[in-house]
Amino acid sequence: MYQTLEHVLPSNRKAVDEYLFHPSFWRIELLLRSTRSVNSKILSDLELLKITESYQRYEEERLDANLNDVAYELDTTATVSLITGAGRIERYVFPLIYLLLRRHLQVMRLACKHVLDTEEFVTLNESLVSILLAVDQRIESLEAIFKQTHLDVQARLGNFAFGIFQLSYGDIKRIPADNSYATWTNPEGESSSTLVELEDDAKVLATGIPKDIVKYGIQDGYSVTNYYEFDKPTPGVSREFSQIEGTWSGYYQREFGGSLASCILRVSIRLASQPKITGKGEDFAGAFEFVGLAQSYQTYLGFTFIVEDEEEGTTRTCTGRLDKASNTITAQWKTAGKSGCQDEPGEPFMLQRTPPNLLRYKYTQQQYAEDPIRSRWAFACSAALHQAQATLWSRRFFEERFRERKRYVELTTRDLIVQMGLTPQVPLTQVERGELEYLRQELDPSEARFYQALSDFEIQKLPWHPTRNGHLHTHALVRIRDTVLPAAEISHNEQYLALERRLDALEKKFSEEFAMLEARENERFTALEAQVDARLNGLESRIEARLQGLEVVLKQIAAQTAALPAVYGQVGREYVKSPPQRTLVQTLYDNGIMFIIVMSMFTFSTLNLALGLVRIIQSYEQNIIGSGANEQLGDLWINLVKPLCIYLETVIADTVVVSHIIQAIPQERSLMANTEQSLLLRIQVSIVMDLTLVFTEIYMQRAPRILAKDA
Repeated sequence: MYQTLEHVLPSNRKAVDEYLFHPSFWRIELLLRSTRSVNSKILSDLELLKITESYQRYEEERLDANLNDVAYELDTTATVSLITGAGRIERYVFPLIYLLLRRHLQVMRLACKHVLDTEEFVTLNESLVSILLAVDQRIESLEAIFKQTHLDVQARLGNFAFGIFQLSYGDIKRIPADNSYATWTNPEGESSSTLVELEDDAKVLATGIPKDIVKYGIQDGYSVTNYYEFDKPTPGVSREFSQIEGTWSGYYQREFGGSLASCILRVSIRLASQPKITGKGEDFAGAFEFVGLAQSYQTYLGFTFIVEDEEEGTTRTCTGRLDKASNTITAQWKTAGKSGCQDEPGEPFMLQRTPPNLLRYKYTQQQYAEDPIRSRWAFACSAALHQAQATLWSRRFFEERFRERKRYVELTTRDLIVQMGLTPQVPLTQVERGELEYLRQELDPSEARFYQALSDFEIQKLPWHPTRNGHLHTHALVRIRDTVLPAAEISHNEQYLALERRLDALEKKFSEEFAMLEARENERFTALEAQVDARLNGLESRIEARLQGLEVVLKQIAAQTAALPAVYGQVGREYVKSPPQRTLVQTLYDNGIMFIIVMSMFTFSTLNLALGLVRIIQSYEQNIIGSGANEQLGDLWINLVKPLCIYLETVIADTVVVSHIIQAIPQERSLMANTEQSLLLRIQVSIVMDLTLVFTEIYMQRAPRILAKDA
């Protein structure tokens, strides 16, 4: 059984721990320890051994058949006598315990694969207790007989039936150091870990074991109540009674854990046969079904139904009335115990047609009295948003539900540990208790009941170590896997060694988990760096390709511009040499108009160069600042020196041309020659300056990137 314990499902762990720590096993150990072995000389008789084995098989088959008839459930000592038949209990106690433990082991193996009811192992302990009660009755009868002739009854019991009852008489003390379970060895010579070595998969333990051996059945699924069947009205029901059919919800208070808890109650009612009603209901603590009666009056519809709780042995009666005008139900609970005494009626509560999952957005009576329109509009908007998010599977909606579930399970688990008297305890603060009360009033009863089941499951998963009365602790210990022994029974060195081994195991576990986490993080960072490098390389390639294309276009423009002087010169010479144009130019020159035209052309050209220079300077400055090249070149050189040099070059070129024309005016030279030379000189200077500015812009765009790359 202890070898199978490590393979038990977490949901069955609490029940199995309680079963193995039950005092009945301690009493069985006393019977085993006090029983003496048979003399070896008796076992040397082969004929006697054959007769003994034949009798043993016969009795085992008989007892097994009788136990099958009662499903291996011994509820009283009378049932034990019925199973054993005529004869004293000392003849059948060990075979009976063996057969029961064999069946219990099968149930434990089923617990390795399936979820069992928590009451399953309680029933198993009751069967063992019934056998031990029969043993106690036998000891009492022997005590009455032995006291007539002997003063020392315990010594006399030591000589009766191989001393089986000697240690079970008198003041029984539990001495863990004398526990004979720890000294047991397999007589066939197999190691104690054979079961674990041969059956690595825990589910293999349950192979071949019928599921009908458990009393309460398999509990692998979570029971969900179907309330959609109440949406459709029952055909053939009168109109006055049809108003009560359907689902109702509201807030009410119920007793839970020794205190009153406020939560949402859902009740679904259907008319079975007028005026009989049936229905289902639920809150966070559980679901129930009911049967009752309804009666119609002039202004309201009264009803009464009864809910029986078999586990607690109580009967709850709900009496209510449906107001036909407002379509609301006012109800009240009354609870009666096993003895039939009636408790005081509970507080009245109100039920409405609002769906339970939207009740959290419902306005209060005070809010409705202050502003009815605002209250209804706020409820309609919140309810519509809730239903839309739920229908569309909104991420925010599910995140909020996940947060509520985790918080509810955490707070409820801590509260259950305190209620059940477990150790260690972390009681809820006043703020946390208010938060738990708020969650119970906000959550849909189906969701709250599911979360409550998760909290119970968390309690079931805890390693369970019940303690004995009068020993070291007063509460059952959870969240540890080491069996607690009194400190006086083990040495300090053993305690230190056990603690050191446990710390080493924890350190090894944490180091492995941190190593795995670090490896995963390194893989993620490596993949991220590779992705970033690939994207940067692609971006740099695209920029380089665009710049190269721009450079090719600019070179084509420069080549075309270089051919312009010859074209312009040829056109100018042909134009000036023609007689009408020569006369016009001579006339304009004589009147001073030619000078004004030339100066205007120079001014317009200079303005064009200045505007182009401004555009180039702006592009140049943006490229410099964006690439970080200003740190290498300096802000003063970028913003002042370089633009000033280009501007001075442009002014000097225009000044040379203007001065050349002015010097030619007072001189008596050929007007045609001077005009032709001046125009050609200005065109050449302009082309040279344009090319200079173009190549300067190309350099300014590429120089910062080159400087930044070198830096």
